[in-house]
Amino acid sequence: LSLSLSLSLSLSLWQGHLGALAADEIDEVVRTQQLYFQRPADRGYVTDWGLEFDVWARVLGAPGLNASNLEQRTLYLTEAPLAPAPLQEYGLEMVFEEFCFGGVCKAPAAAFAARRHCADAKASAANPAAAACASACVVVDSGFSFTHALPFHNGRCLREGVRRVDVGGKLLTNYLKELVSYRQYNMMDEFMLLNDVKEKTCYVARDFGAELRRTRAPPRGELERSYVLPDFQTRMKGFVLPPGCAAADENAQALKVENERFCVPEVLFHPADVGIAQGGLAEAVHAAVQACPLPLHAALYRNVVLTGGNARVP
Repeated sequence: LSLSLSLSLSLSLWQGHLGALAADEIDEVVRTQQLYFQRPADRGYVTDWGLEFDVWARVLGAPGLNASNLEQRTLYLTEAPLAPAPLQEYGLEMVFEEFCFGGVCKAPAAAFAARRHCADAKASAANPAAAACASACVVVDSGFSFTHALPFHNGRCLREGVRRVDVGGKLLTNYLKELVSYRQYNMMDEFMLLNDVKEKTCYVARDFGAELRRTRAPPRGELERSYVLPDFQTRMKGFVLPPGCAAADENAQALKVENERFCVPEVLFHPADVGIAQGGLAEAVHAAVQACPLPLHAALYRNVVLTGGNARVP
């Protein structure tokens, strides 16, 4: 049984009535600034199991999903790395007592990514030595709340090497909101809109200093992109204009982003830029490898797997 819907629940004034929208139901809302988000997870760990139950009920009751006879099915359930034992127990109670699944396979999302990577690498290995090297990898799981570097060997997580960076997609979107609100329009209440801007315009700079110099050198505006804002009359969704093109509607409001495009993802590598006293992604991977047995270091450095929503940033 595959479950891949967003685990969030929101309360909103929907057509003048207070109502609850769970998971993908928020896609029906046009004016997303009317939504008040109440998430079951706090800092990556599920803490409100009442809200979590509402989300699961919505997912399992979705049209086209054959969720009958759950007692004969096994649930593949992901959880945050190193989750406290009480939270893990609550999750098992939800699986077996509330929804009556017949079995559960529970592990961090990185474990499934590592298993897939090792299977694919071994299948394409040219010789036994290459296949042995593929049995070790470091999975960088960068999601909504934080980023983890988890080393694996032969499908087993080496817990002593797990490292965490307190930067995730939520922080990046909030940082973009602050930058845009300071320089252009007040967007502090537009989380979903700015999240769309982030996903459509941001990228990771190979050389941060060189990209910054490009924004200041002629021709100016080479890296600038314009995101046309929705007016909720003729346009319900925003979109990015192609470089050098103007909006068809001369009255349309456009949000211009330039160095924000690569400054925001750079926080993953330098959390100190926003006041977080931690090393970045590279330091987390290095620390994870160094905490593992020395014979595994070469294979771990050679096989770094990216997963999570932030891995989609180009």
